[in-house]
Amino acid sequence: MEIGSGQNSSAVDPELKAFITNLVSALGGPDLAQAHKPYKLGDDAMACLRDIKRWIKGYDERMDRWDVARAISETSLVTFDLVEILTKWELEHQGASSGGNRPSRHMDRIALACLELLVPLTWPLELNRTTSTNNHYKHAPYLNAARIRYKKAIMNHPQKAVLRAILRLAIPVLRTDVRARTIRDEGILKLVVFFFRNILAIDPPEAQLYDVNNDVSRVNTVMAFQEQSVLDFLNMLASGMGKDFVGQDTAVLECLFYMLRGIEATELYSEVSGEVRKNPANSSLEELLDQEKELKKKNHMNSSSRHSRFGTMVSVNFQNEGRYTVSGQTALNNTTSSLDKLDQNKKWRKRSNPKKGKGV
Repeated sequence: MEIGSGQNSSAVDPELKAFITNLVSALGGPDLAQAHKPYKLGDDAMACLRDIKRWIKGYDERMDRWDVARAISETSLVTFDLVEILTKWELEHQGASSGGNRPSRHMDRIALACLELLVPLTWPLELNRTTSTNNHYKHAPYLNAARIRYKKAIMNHPQKAVLRAILRLAIPVLRTDVRARTIRDEGILKLVVFFFRNILAIDPPEAQLYDVNNDVSRVNTVMAFQEQSVLDFLNMLASGMGKDFVGQDTAVLECLFYMLRGIEATELYSEVSGEVRKNPANSSLEELLDQEKELKKKNHMNSSSRHSRFGTMVSVNFQNEGRYTVSGQTALNNTTSSLDKLDQNKKWRKRSNPKKGKGV
């Protein structure tokens, strides 16, 4: 049997699998009455999402089994339903910014419920000889294959809006002052960061890790994160860690680890002629700052101060040309200004030639 095909009926209890399948079917599906067949939620979509969450927490996590996760992997919950719901919600928000109708609060809660399912379903699997059971070893290969399918569905959705939808769930929390955030707000922010960590932790086989033609390779993952502003989000969290964000430090570090592991530091920070290569934008900014600094220095030198009320005079005696005098503090700034002041005070006088004596 092919791993992840879901043909082994004895892998999961049939009654449990029937419960999960019925919940996924009642969640929603394509509207065949319309031409482009958009996704349409069922009447009790929110209740279905909550029931699936209860199955994961009450059965898998409580009994330390992976049966519910295996049953979900044999359905289209993640690869179709959840990504379509999040994409639809994100597109409605984008349309609202252009003058359309904003999604209802009910849809906001449904989107958050989708995230609450995606995080445990994409969580990294760990097998330990001392704590793992036969149930874990039996389901691990199938769940690893399913996680790759999940990542492929999330990254390669035609609308490219799933990651943006996850980011939008964190926007209300980011707008709230850190002192006014509730436990629920911190929980939502943790879910968002953990989801991105989980996506980065899902790697294809080692031979396809850096293959750009592979849909879930690390290269394509980083490019998708860049395209949908996830890297900017992680950079913002890292820059405000310890001040604006407290409980997300470990998850952000894990994201950086999964993005950069195996990459030499010389590839990240290259040197040219013994000097670190500078970003042209940063160089231009440094030049402008230096120009501003010089301009402020000149203005400060020529500006008046409380001491400018006192008189200042410098007098220079020359043996043959008499005395030259300059006054004012501006004449004492430097040699050039002093000489300019002397030149300004000079007055040209026409010399009178003595009459030549007439001969007798």
